[in-house]
Amino acid sequence: MAKEKQINVLIVDDSQVSCDLLKHIIESDPKIKVMGISKNGQEALNFLENNTPDVISMDLLMPGMDGFETTKRIIEFKPLPVVVITSAFTESNTMMALKSMEAGALVILEKPLGIKDIKRSKEIINAIKLVVDVKVIKRVYDKARGITDKSILQEKKIHEIWAVAIGASIGGPLALAEILSQLPSNLSVPIFIVQHIAAGFITGLIKWLQERSKVPIHLAQHGIKALPGHVYIAPDAYHMSVTKNGVIFLHQSENQAQPSIGHLFRSMAQAYGSHGMGVILTGMGSDGAQDLLLMKLEGAYTIAQDEKSSIVFGMANEAVKIGAVSEILSIEKIGQRMLYLLRKNRPLA
Repeated sequence: MAKEKQINVLIVDDSQVSCDLLKHIIESDPKIKVMGISKNGQEALNFLENNTPDVISMDLLMPGMDGFETTKRIIEFKPLPVVVITSAFTESNTMMALKSMEAGALVILEKPLGIKDIKRSKEIINAIKLVVDVKVIKRVYDKARGITDKSILQEKKIHEIWAVAIGASIGGPLALAEILSQLPSNLSVPIFIVQHIAAGFITGLIKWLQERSKVPIHLAQHGIKALPGHVYIAPDAYHMSVTKNGVIFLHQSENQAQPSIGHLFRSMAQAYGSHGMGVILTGMGSDGAQDLLLMKLEGAYTIAQDEKSSIVFGMANEAVKIGAVSEILSIEKIGQRMLYLLRKNRPLA
């Protein structure tokens, strides 16, 4: 049996305490080794001139060149998987973290509070193992481009759409920004979103998405009725379900990661049936795939992001494999397809 390849990591962080903690956590897994530590962005770039780690752990707030600028230059100079590991998600940290994702970072995590912070430590190790196989490319989002998708819809009959549900994980913030930026302010239906992301990050994500969108975006609240033309994103640690009249329910469960894309899609199948639309985007695992199939079996129109435009073709691939999708589209075309279907079945005011 061939020996499993060792994963080499470069830590970029100006705090010696943080570097020592991260090194201890990372090397607690025998398959991962820290090959270098850089105290600032310029040191990291210098290190990369002669070394090629498999994954880079990136701090955000550093003297001189910050984490965003460092990530941007790494992706331009030597594209490698970057995992942002930052302190508590203040507003400034959140905005810089999202800018880093735009530049090419794959995952954003919060620094563990110490050696005994098992949950965050496991998240770091799992993220490193996940992104090591991701092929990193420089992604350029040109808002002036024209999208001319001429593909024929697979469904012969498409019912009027009353609500849209979207599920995303790793790579989701950029994918959501791309979709929401294409939607008009007079959208005729509510949109419900579950995004897997580090705890404490959702409020900053909403603000960041709002800057790129004409539609109002809210943190979902229990018991409120969703309004047409508004976007509702599930909060930390709560599943989000919807009812036939568009009322949002938030709830918790002991044995499942929260929020779950599957919970949202399942409620959409029950509440809206053939009048719903489900979209599954980039991300690891299989959350939402089986429940997207339930939506499709009820007559809903379902879309999966394609492999080429996905950071991780996991959830969408699982949905494709079990026949849960009506159509597979690049992220640049999903927003336009949504608008086409909404105008076709329920003209915008």
